[in-house]
Amino acid sequence: MWSWAISCFAAKAPRLSEPRSNTQITFLQITEPRLERGEERVSASDILIDFNERNVYLTNGVSTADPMPVVRAIGAKAAAAIEPYQFLKPPNAQVYGMISMDDIKRVDFTFRRGGRAVSLVEV
Repeated sequence: MWSWAISCFAAKAPRLSEPRSNTQITFLQITEPRLERGEERVSASDILIDFNERNVYLTNGVSTADPMPVVRAIGAKAAAAIEPYQFLKPPNAQVYGMISMDDIKRVDFTFRRGGRAVSLVEV
């Protein structure tokens, strides 16, 4: 199970009756996300989710975690793609790039494990 923490969150507003709004979110930027599970760590400088283009961009991702829980969160097809690869010890990895929210084949992602880059690019 992953541990999550939210800090420095506050909302101040006067009491309102029937508040309404039309809201359109075109992108979401998550700065310095961190996840921990025991001794395993996953972090990044930024995650940008572009809802118009339907892409997720990851900057300076670093992981010492078992990749399967992370890949399962991406989706079943992504999990199936790396299922044949098993690690006795979770690898130290660096990742960055773009992945489509709609098409697992539309990806431009680089994984670095032990200094060796492996790039996944749309074919």
